[in-house]
Amino acid sequence: MRYSLFYLLLLFLFTSCSKQYSSEKIGWKITLPGRSWKAGSPKPNESSDVKTKQQVEKFLNLKMDGSRVQEILTIRKNDLSSLVSVIETYDLPFDNGYEQLLTEQHRKLKEDFKSKKIPAEYQIGASRIGGVMIDWYNIKTYDEPDKLPRLHTIFSCIRNNYIFSIVISSDNEKDFAVLENVVYSSKFTTKE
Repeated sequence: MRYSLFYLLLLFLFTSCSKQYSSEKIGWKITLPGRSWKAGSPKPNESSDVKTKQQVEKFLNLKMDGSRVQEILTIRKNDLSSLVSVIETYDLPFDNGYEQLLTEQHRKLKEDFKSKKIPAEYQIGASRIGGVMIDWYNIKTYDEPDKLPRLHTIFSCIRNNYIFSIVISSDNEKDFAVLENVVYSSKFTTKE
């Protein structure tokens, strides 16, 4: 009996230790990964660090000046394994503006890797995550011939008049799987 109570207490401690993050602006809620990952959200008009800002600007083909684009959350284990989420005001006047934006983003990324002579593989699709259809763009880059490929995915959707994007990157499949799990276990409020 004594051991049963001990195990119940341990189970309660482990399940209650998981940290949550939510953004009211887009109705997004996630469970943060374990202790080896650092999570933070910058103050308004401020990026968490220069490296993060440069990575997001490159992958999303936009300028993070704070006026239209805001960083929401960054989760980082090290310089090579991270998740960065941003929102950008969505006010394109035409119906297919979002699709054109994604097409242009994908084209520029391909051109960028090709101009730097970095071999890459691409895959595009969409998944329903937390009840919301989210577009994704997988990129596997081979920066160094003798090393494992770097894995990247850009997730994007429109939420509450914002383009919501998440960029995950890692140099190993284990960390990448952790980040993918964070994204795929996201919850969204029904308000849109």
